[in-house]
Amino acid sequence: MIIKPERRIQSYGRLPHCHLDPIEQGAQARIHGHPKDACPYPRDTEERTSWMEGYDGRPREDGPDMPSGESSR
Repeated sequence: MIIKPERRIQSYGRLPHCHLDPIEQGAQARIHGHPKDACPYPRDTEERTSWMEGYDGRPREDGPDMPSGESSR
């Protein structure tokens, strides 16, 4: 009987049995040379936006605003 070795990397840079968040998935996809359009998440979803953030390596522009009167110490 021949046993095939386990595939280490699935498509889009996701690792089997690993629960990476979408940001990490996007970063891994870029590291492994996958194109940006390889994002597995549907358009207009939070997951796709996060995946693109990881792929691009920069946080999205619309971060949470600080409440009025609080400082960032």
